[in-house]
Amino acid sequence: MRLGRGAPRPVALDAPSQAAAKGASLVFAPTFTSSSSGSALLTWPPDGFAIEMTCAVTDAEGRSVWSGTLKGEGSATGKEALKIFSIAGDRAAFDLLKKFGA
Repeated sequence: MRLGRGAPRPVALDAPSQAAAKGASLVFAPTFTSSSSGSALLTWPPDGFAIEMTCAVTDAEGRSVWSGTLKGEGSATGKEALKIFSIAGDRAAFDLLKKFGA
């Protein structure tokens, strides 16, 4: 689902029930979870990272329109992870964004 020119502006809601009153036609409710892993026994940061986004989309009346789950994964070598602590997470986030925009 891509939004192009002329798409309505996003509206922040405190609760999904406010959608109709604030003029929102769709409500996106994302949930994110993450996990990390490492191959080394005694070192930090992790060299593997995953981010999972589950999103439910409803209309202003609360009826389900779409739902789905995307997962982004990133990894780094031990040397990379020791230089840039967030590199595996950065790569997982970029992977998720690429999949989301596809």
